[in-house]
Amino acid sequence: MNEKSKDVEQELLNSPSRIIKAGDDGDQNDNDSNALVSDACTPKADNPKHVNVRESIAKLEEDLEKAKEEHKRLLSKWGKSMDEATKKDGKHIEQMHQYNQFKDIAQMLFGKLAELQSKTVKEVYKDFDIDIED
Repeated sequence: MNEKSKDVEQELLNSPSRIIKAGDDGDQNDNDSNALVSDACTPKADNPKHVNVRESIAKLEEDLEKAKEEHKRLLSKWGKSMDEATKKDGKHIEQMHQYNQFKDIAQMLFGKLAELQSKTVKEVYKDFDIDIED
């Protein structure tokens, strides 16, 4: 080990900085078990850029907490589990696919009818009292 490496190693050993894996030691409330925490890398409060970053992080954490509360509120209002909601969503999506297939078939039939009657599809819709937007 060269002299510079020894100096750096000694400085790290003597510095107040400690690098820990979040959740292994220190603050047990940190949910990100892969995050590395370093006192030496912590932004200083007197730097305006760091203050803005801290404010942004605080705002995002607050928004996340509100979203979690809203999620819990909606789940309790729903009265069922997420699995049931997911199944219901899946069934709804399946029904939407089926609806779209029937609508496509109807569009083709109106197109063929218009072709046979030498009319536009819009005119055929009008003959059946169907709004063109339907």
